[in-house]
Amino acid sequence: MLANRSTTFKSILKPITLAVCLLSAGAANASNIEYLLDRLYKKGVLTESEYQAMKNMAREEWEASDATATAAAKAAKESAQAAKSNVVARYKNGLTIESADGQHAIGLTGRVHFDYRNNSNSFAQNFDRDTSSLADSFELRRARIGLKGFVFKDISYEIVGNLVGSDTNTVDTAWINFGQFKPAQLRFGRSKQPFNLEEVTSSNNIDFLERSYVNQLSPGKKHSIVLHGDPIKGVNYGVSIFQEGFSEATNATGDGKQYAARLAVDVAQLAGMKDAVLHFGVAATTGTYAITPATSSQTSSAASSTQTRGTVVGFRTDARGLTNTYRAQLAGDALGTAAYSGLSNTVAEVDRELRGFEFAGAYGPFKLQTEMATSELDARHRNTTSFVTGEVKASYAQFMWNITGESWAAAYKSGAFGSITPKSNFDMNGGMGAWQAGVRLSKYDASDIRVGTGTAAAGTAREQNSDKAKTLTVGVNWILNPNTRVLFNYARTKFNTPVTPIDVALLPGQTNVGTDEKIFSIRTQLAF
Repeated sequence: MLANRSTTFKSILKPITLAVCLLSAGAANASNIEYLLDRLYKKGVLTESEYQAMKNMAREEWEASDATATAAAKAAKESAQAAKSNVVARYKNGLTIESADGQHAIGLTGRVHFDYRNNSNSFAQNFDRDTSSLADSFELRRARIGLKGFVFKDISYEIVGNLVGSDTNTVDTAWINFGQFKPAQLRFGRSKQPFNLEEVTSSNNIDFLERSYVNQLSPGKKHSIVLHGDPIKGVNYGVSIFQEGFSEATNATGDGKQYAARLAVDVAQLAGMKDAVLHFGVAATTGTYAITPATSSQTSSAASSTQTRGTVVGFRTDARGLTNTYRAQLAGDALGTAAYSGLSNTVAEVDRELRGFEFAGAYGPFKLQTEMATSELDARHRNTTSFVTGEVKASYAQFMWNITGESWAAAYKSGAFGSITPKSNFDMNGGMGAWQAGVRLSKYDASDIRVGTGTAAAGTAREQNSDKAKTLTVGVNWILNPNTRVLFNYARTKFNTPVTPIDVALLPGQTNVGTDEKIFSIRTQLAF
């Protein structure tokens, strides 16, 4: 009876063993399965023929399973490699091509700003080439095209060409940014220096057609190394070393380097206020650079012209009207007739220190913004002993209202204001875009500047025109969509003393002195 039971148990165990072996073949290696079958054979559960058959079957099943797994792994690897080689095109206010794994991207960027300007001022009519800043005109203010993107996710870049720039300024920006550590990134190349809220705000997003007098003191875009970042949300900083000129040929002094630093804090972000901005910023620059005195544009073709001068500080009305409403120049070397080039033989050194303060307060659609800047200058020409020293100040205050209700807080990031996104883009089905209205008072004061004339043989240093002026600007902006704007500005400038346009030939009996300037201007803008 017991033997029958044993035989029955074995007959039941055999198919179970076979099933276990076959199921285990895909998950275990052959030696483990053979060990199990060997133990069953030695205990008499399996006959020798059954043992050999099961062992061969298990080995065949394991080899087939292993081949399937290998093929699947190879297919998965090939699929991953194919995914890395694929690219994805997307559009968000501009065209970008990105790798499927998100590690690399390149995008097209550009802008066109086309202006019309109507001048109405108290200056006499002139028929001279240097009166262009007094004329009604169309102007292609900016035309830029470039590329931007990143490689291996954290190394970003931008290269932008300036299609309306001078020969030495055809490159608008060109930089590489190492951003692996977000709170402390390094940017190398030609880029904006950390000074002036208006400057770090893109020209695509400034509130009026032109920036204020403060920006005319700002260093702007320079060849530089910049350390920058956002260590915590609501705090942004930048520290840089930069050179004044575009190339080594314009940096003749051995110590011609300058340094800049800016710290911006948004108290509203630190306090968790969602629809507000309470921005405070301080900035400074210090250092030395060189200027090369040159002959006047009116007399540069004559070999006998030896009056070389270099402009240390100057202003143009912030409506982009009259040039040289004020300028202070030092004298340069006398030119030799044998090697006439129009340029002084010796450069002048300029020591400059800039200090700036920023404030911007916004709540919902309303924004109040102001900046003040002070420039301390000490410029000297070694050969002529002429000098320009003293302090120049500039400031502005402005108020902006997003009439259609867009929030300023949504446009604020990393210590600057970006673009306003309309609640509805303009279209013929009722979308009206975003509308803005604003007013700004901007002024400069150079009354502290002192000029030393230098030696008579080289010419004389000089101050020209009004050392104080203020401009009141009223503007209305229509933002059709995130890429397109139309701006309307009316600006009136009052000069502290009468101003004479520089290098202008007068008609017989004509005087050309003005005390104010009125400009109406329109800009049509496309940016991507």
